Formats: sequence, structure tokens, C-alpha cells
Amino acid sequence: MNFWELILISVGLAMDCFAVSFSAGAAQKELTLKNTLLLAFFFGLFQGLMPLIGWFWGEAFTENISYFDHWIAFFILLIIGGKMLLEGIIPNKKQKTINIMKPTTLLFLSIATSIDALAVGFSFSMLRNCVK
Repeated sequence: MNFWELILISVGLAMDCFAVSFSAGAAQKELTLKNTLLLAFFFGLFQGLMPLIGWFWGEAFTENISYFDHWIAFFILLIIGGKMLLEGIIPNKKQKTINIMKPTTLLFLSIATSIDALAVGFSFSMLRNCVK
């Protein structure tokens, strides 16, 4: 994998964090430096840590799950796709506002937007093990 491929993967992984942080900034009544730095810190920290965690998990579990890893991916995608379909078919009548600047909300958003980075780190470790 060359430098430009890594840059494109990095930009692709950061798009969901960009969208969430842009929306959070647009929804704020008053944009402050503290809130901007807090968003950048949480999203940047998790975007940086999740690929490393995924890499270490991949290194630890590649041998143990190599026989059924494709089934794990299948069921995860099936559950996520099914949930998305249900949410599109069944309208959610409850609309509630969320304070995005609460630390717990920021934590969960940071984790949710970085799950794909975890998967990429896991995949990179498996690619390295496949080349051996």
C-alpha cells in the first residue's frame, strides 16, 4: 500500500467525523473556541486510536477467527442493514434535541464515527498476515 492510498483511506475515514462536527457546529447557538477544541480533541483522539486498537485486535485474534471471520462480517452487515431498512420504513415520531457538547454524548459520537477506523486497522493487520 503506497502513501496516496493511505491518504485516500484516511480522508474517507474522516468524512463522517467531519459531517458530525460540521453539523454540531452549525447547530450551536454560540460557537466558542472551547467547544471547537473539545470536538476536535474527541474526534481526533478516537480517529487516531481506533485504527491502532483494530490493528492490535487483528494481531491478537487473526489466528483464532480466520475460519469464520467472513460470517462475523456478514452478520454485522446484515444487522446494520436490517436496522437501517427498518428505520427507513417505520417513521420515528419522537423528535428530541440532544446537547452534543455533553462529554458522554461526545464520547459516544466519537466512538460511533470511529468504528470504521477500527475495522480498517483490523483489516490492515489481517492484510499483513495474509502476505506472510
